[in-house]
Amino acid sequence: MLEVHRLIQKYIKKKGIIEVESMLGRTNCIIPSNIDTTDLFSRDRLWTPDMASLCIDLVERMPYEATASLLNTIQHREGPAKFNAMTLNNQSVFWGTQIHLDQLHQAEEVLTDFGFDPMTGVLKPGITLPRSITNPQIPFGEALDAESKFLDALAAYMVRHPGAPIDTDEVIRSLERPRYSVVLIVDDILSKHQKESRSVHGRKGSKSSQTVCNTIIWICTWEGKYAVSAENTRQGLIIALGYLLKNHLLENRELVVFYDGAKVIRTCVKEIFSFHKSLRFYLDWYHVCL
Repeated sequence: MLEVHRLIQKYIKKKGIIEVESMLGRTNCIIPSNIDTTDLFSRDRLWTPDMASLCIDLVERMPYEATASLLNTIQHREGPAKFNAMTLNNQSVFWGTQIHLDQLHQAEEVLTDFGFDPMTGVLKPGITLPRSITNPQIPFGEALDAESKFLDALAAYMVRHPGAPIDTDEVIRSLERPRYSVVLIVDDILSKHQKESRSVHGRKGSKSSQTVCNTIIWICTWEGKYAVSAENTRQGLIIALGYLLKNHLLENRELVVFYDGAKVIRTCVKEIFSFHKSLRFYLDWYHVCL
């Protein structure tokens, strides 16, 4: 939520709205007379960063109706001043869009600085990246430690399952070193989106729907995790690449990708991260078990 709060704060200050100190209760705000209202609609309200962050946090945990009821109870709101579910829905979509655009803009700036095409995420011809990014080197002691732990686990497994065929050399070559690995968990989520118009040829008809595809990417490192949401696979990988470059997370790190076997994911990853020589793909556990 700190990242969300920071981005909301940045956008609101750009619009000329003064942040108030209190997050709850009725608070008198002094708003400058030169506030930009060109993008406000008739039922729009002015939101402080704290209130916007609180609402987003709550709607992640409970339905819009329950969130509105809770906020109205806490703030003693009645009549026209009451929160309603539709307002919270619209505001969540609005802030999510602003945050997404900010993330995409930051990623495109980073990619441009490193010599990538910000639209495709592909490294431009003639650009040379540091060897620590293109040819990561894992400390020898770290590799030996990982191999030793694997051989101990293998010995225990062979006691329980004697004669099980295992290509030891192949496994050792693909061992992960957590401190020197970056894991991308990539998934395209398909959902049905109901169209606003429900008529067919100007007459009432059955409800129609279209498939909406969103991409979710989890970036997992020894230092922590970061989630990326995007409209499609390529856009998600562009944001992820910008995040990794900006935070030096590709330097002397192996890149491990877990996915569901979708060709579009594998193709996009290989195209965008073609400069990174230590790249491996694995099916996620759910699809391995199918």
